[in-house]
Amino acid sequence: MSGPPIRTTLVVAALAVLAACGSDATTTEPAAPEPVVVTSTSELPSLTGSGRGDDEGTVGADDGEITGATPPPTVSPPTVPPTSDDAPPAAGSDEDCGALTALLDGPDAGRRDPLAARIDGAEPELPDALRVLSAVAAVRAARVAGASRMAGMLGITCPGIERATGVSLLGEGLDVAFFDQDRALVSSAVTNVLGFPTLDTGPIDPLSAYGTCPGTQLWAIEWPSLVLLFSDDGEGPESFEFFGWLSFDQGDGASGGGPETPEGISIGDPMAAAATAYEPLGAEETVDVVLDVPLITVPGRYVFVGDGDGVIESIEGGTPCAE
Repeated sequence: MSGPPIRTTLVVAALAVLAACGSDATTTEPAAPEPVVVTSTSELPSLTGSGRGDDEGTVGADDGEITGATPPPTVSPPTVPPTSDDAPPAAGSDEDCGALTALLDGPDAGRRDPLAARIDGAEPELPDALRVLSAVAAVRAARVAGASRMAGMLGITCPGIERATGVSLLGEGLDVAFFDQDRALVSSAVTNVLGFPTLDTGPIDPLSAYGTCPGTQLWAIEWPSLVLLFSDDGEGPESFEFFGWLSFDQGDGASGGGPETPEGISIGDPMAAAATAYEPLGAEETVDVVLDVPLITVPGRYVFVGDGDGVIESIEGGTPCAE
């Protein structure tokens, strides 16, 4: 972001001795730096990180060539031996892998805590892995991702504990979390697979850039091409439950990829592919009379929203928010 033009003041000092020689001294005073204003990404209605606003450009260095200069001699960089961080993870011991495998079936503090004690407590990935592996409500796919993440922090690999590259969109929620589960658990389950979210709104008004959503407060968390929606369950301050998800291209180049249904349908695919895949489940093709866009509704599962070219622009699951 460029600031206002810098104003330069020229100060001419006429000293007696220099005046006799006809010399001028010129000094440039730099302008005071413009203060930086930082705004919160959770300030709505302009939703930063959702891909619905303008992209900010970046300023790069000039690539101009300086003529007449002698190029410096070419020097080979010194050889640096690989560090432990560069080495691939080692195969885990039977004891470690056995403990992680046991955690796939449910919480077990006796197996979980000794592993966690060997990991740096400041490791930012640790809380998400521990939350999932400590929760009775966590589904098996979430436990696999949590155990895989813990194995990565231990620098080991274990057979049968490989983290998925993405999440699946289900009519009941996601493969790693179901509707009506607690926000913290759902967020950790998805973070273990997709990494840290790009936007966390915290509690906001249910009437927002996401539409008119149920409940007295809304909490939205975003990853590239995936938005999770949570509603105040009325059981206490900041107590929220998972009620819906949205998948759409947020400007991250995810068209034709990203989260997909078990049948392999995702944003960027033809609407006709969704119609064919879900015809046995009663898929209905209609037109949204407000937005004038084609819809394919799969009862109890999905709503596919198309664009003017017959391509899936977004997918919705769970309880929809009104426009």
